[in-house]
Amino acid sequence: AAGAAGAAGDANGSSANSTRVAVEVRPKVDTQHFTPTGPVQERPCVVAPAAGRFDDNYAKWKKFDADAALLELDNEDTTEEGKTMRLSAGQGSAMLNCEGYTKDREEYDLDQDIERNMGGLKKIIAQNFKDASGLKAEGNELMRSGQVAGAIQKYQAGLDTLHLAREASVLMSASLAAKQSSLVADLYKNLSAAQLKSNDFTAALSSADAAIQACDDEKARYRRAMALLRLKRIPEARKEAEALAAGDPAVQTLLAEVAACS
Repeated sequence: AAGAAGAAGDANGSSANSTRVAVEVRPKVDTQHFTPTGPVQERPCVVAPAAGRFDDNYAKWKKFDADAALLELDNEDTTEEGKTMRLSAGQGSAMLNCEGYTKDREEYDLDQDIERNMGGLKKIIAQNFKDASGLKAEGNELMRSGQVAGAIQKYQAGLDTLHLAREASVLMSASLAAKQSSLVADLYKNLSAAQLKSNDFTAALSSADAAIQACDDEKARYRRAMALLRLKRIPEARKEAEALAAGDPAVQTLLAEVAACS
């Protein structure tokens, strides 16, 4: 019993003097699909450029010729002689257009300049048309009131106003060019009539010829025949008069005058 008690006592003593260790078992972490929690502090990776690299790149950019690069693109699939040639003709003008040819730098720069200024040019031409039409109307009013010298000035001013439009006619559409030619012809015909009234027959003939060149019609031919008659160039006046519509009373009067001078 004593032995048993001693053994028990040893066992109890041993149990009383022993240290217990708690072991926490954590689950296994999947490092491949781990998502961190909490605040994240970014630490960007800064790589210092090689010495002089920035200066070299800037120098290349500064020397880059964008227009030359665009010209090279424009000239792709072109030839020196061109691939197509087109001929178009209008009243008093003709244009030969070559397509698919290789442009040089000067022509490319000119095309760019025209494209940049085309919008402004259209506005100027439109205003010129409006101003010239107004001057024509003022001249007609002066003619009706017998102020021939003033009418001549208005018609001439209208023609001067259309100078830019006449120079730029090759750039116009067919309809706009026809409108320009018609207005120019009207101003010249009216100017010729006013010059006949003022007995300036040489100037009247010149204005009639200019009207015919701009837009050939019966009225311009009539003005020319009248100017030739007043200048005593009877054979030429007869030829012009006989080509006009015989049923027109004004033409009949003209033919009678030519016959009387023969």
